[in-house]
Amino acid sequence: MFEHIGVAHRLEEVCLPCPGNVYHFQGMPADQLPRTDFRTLPSRYAFYYKLNQNDFEQVLREHLNAQYSLVPEYGTELVSVTECEDGVDVGLRHAGAGADAGDVEHGRYDWVVGCDGSKSRVRQEAGIGFTGQRVGVMAMMDVEIEAFPHDGSWSTTSSPLTFSCWSPGSPVGTGGCT
Repeated sequence: MFEHIGVAHRLEEVCLPCPGNVYHFQGMPADQLPRTDFRTLPSRYAFYYKLNQNDFEQVLREHLNAQYSLVPEYGTELVSVTECEDGVDVGLRHAGAGADAGDVEHGRYDWVVGCDGSKSRVRQEAGIGFTGQRVGVMAMMDVEIEAFPHDGSWSTTSSPLTFSCWSPGSPVGTGGCT
């Protein structure tokens, strides 16, 4: 998809390609930990990208601006979506400190796309039910660690909070980021 829209090369400049994962579970011996290894896939992209959300969004913003002269509008809340015979009426509330802050702006569009997750306001306003289940909790952190021990000693199964990092080129199951 990213290659198709023309941003894959930019994402490759700001990401860390990762060939797989080691999944850590309390009490499970290291030699039994589940692993994924994408290096054997018959694809140019036999890995996934670890990418800071800010960097990812910046690449997309730059592409939107360069290709379509569009700039995302932040601090704007969708308050209504109404399907009409000739399009979709949308109500947007703008945040900010100006004279019209909090006012609702209405516009008519040919279509509206909701990319706002399982609790989608677009989906709710359109009357489209959510048929799946919300499962699990995932937390990701972008942190800087001083004096990181690259010897694998950072990985522990005695703590409920464990994490895994796999450097490109390192064998499956080794710890540490370089």
